[in-house]
Amino acid sequence: MLNIKAALGKVKNAVSGLLMTFFRVGVSLRRRKQVGMDAAAVTQFGWMLKKGEGRHNWKRRFFQLDDRTLSYSRGERDNEPVGFIDLLDCTKIASGKSMGFTDYDGHPTTLGIVLITTVRTYYFVAENELEKYQWIQVLGEHIITTAEG
Repeated sequence: MLNIKAALGKVKNAVSGLLMTFFRVGVSLRRRKQVGMDAAAVTQFGWMLKKGEGRHNWKRRFFQLDDRTLSYSRGERDNEPVGFIDLLDCTKIASGKSMGFTDYDGHPTTLGIVLITTVRTYYFVAENELEKYQWIQVLGEHIITTAEG
């Protein structure tokens, strides 16, 4: 009986995560239109934690992916990004799980994403499993497309 309750709890959490993701997408598209951003040019966006290069601290950033750039800012309404990653420099995208990834507390996490470029290696933590796999898939497609084209 306990296994059924645990399974139902996991299903409930997964459904809640999906609903929140779809809600955030709708809200973000409306905000983009309000501040005059081109919503059509952005193929993926959302919140992730990003590990800093110098201090190695974790900061929550809002990411936007367009044709060849992954940009990040402090918030959805920020018009100017804090930084960006040129996808032409990317050589590999991987799940942090396969690379022994740890979160900001040093604990192993399954939500990690590693993006390797010719300049540096970037570490991200997605908000949930669904978003992690979406980011890995879309970044992988963009890396292949920019390398070919």
